[in-house]
Amino acid sequence: MTRIRIILNPAARGGQSTRALQRVMPILERAGLRADVAMSRDLADLRRLALEASDDRDVGLVAMCGGDGTSTAAAQVMVHADTPMAVIPAGTGNDFARGLGIPIDARAAARVIVDGFDRTVDLAQATDLTSGETRRFACVAGLGLDLIALQALRDVPWLTGPLKYTYGGLRGLLGYRPRWCRVIVGDRVFDGDAMLVAITNTPTYGGGMRINPAARLDDGELDVCVVRATSRANLVVKYPLVYLGKHVGLPEIWQAHGSRVKVEAEQPMTLCLDGEITSLASPLLVEAIPMALKVRVPAGR
Repeated sequence: MTRIRIILNPAARGGQSTRALQRVMPILERAGLRADVAMSRDLADLRRLALEASDDRDVGLVAMCGGDGTSTAAAQVMVHADTPMAVIPAGTGNDFARGLGIPIDARAAARVIVDGFDRTVDLAQATDLTSGETRRFACVAGLGLDLIALQALRDVPWLTGPLKYTYGGLRGLLGYRPRWCRVIVGDRVFDGDAMLVAITNTPTYGGGMRINPAARLDDGELDVCVVRATSRANLVVKYPLVYLGKHVGLPEIWQAHGSRVKVEAEQPMTLCLDGEITSLASPLLVEAIPMALKVRVPAGR
């Protein structure tokens, strides 16, 4: 009988993970699956718990209950592990789950654990070329207005779901001053002032914004979207198009696709990874890690 280790991030979306777990456990029990729960204190502890679980021969599946930060923290230590990872979405964005086709509803996600199958997907790694520091991530590396947006979200802890990211995005659009940068993807180069550089492994980020709608988790490559400098009024008017992926092809948008992305800037630009402000900054090298993580997904994905 497969034993499941569920690792809970109690801070995810104001305690939503605890409520999600209460919906999941009866379904696993009815399916005859044994599950034990480990509660993390912070992201460092979460990584430790994920590593221990993936190394435990008695554990057949490591289920992460939380948001994108939770999934990324586990993925950072489970690269090329034999034990698969499952996702119980209970965060604000849940874009990694969305990219895998995992339902956001906790009960439906539990059915994926019971009836799904395992596949291997890509991750990515960012390297600060000045300090040499590296960080792995699952969804998106963002530079530019993402920093202002994430700082703004700290002021509204009571906001949840897509509304929270819409608020942050608008604060970023209104508060960020464009900077010159150079983005190199293979033989393609962007050179100019930009509001945002988004390097993604998944099609969406920020709770469902289809920033790179053609991105795939299993193609060994990353997708890049640069928002050129333009008027704030123009950006605010066209901002809703991103949720539908209808911004693709607009003159304000530059896109590319490749396994390695280099970002240079006139002044260092802070890197944000999967909703976390990091200590990394440009110049940066971002690389795909093909076939890096074994995950439980719905049948047919």
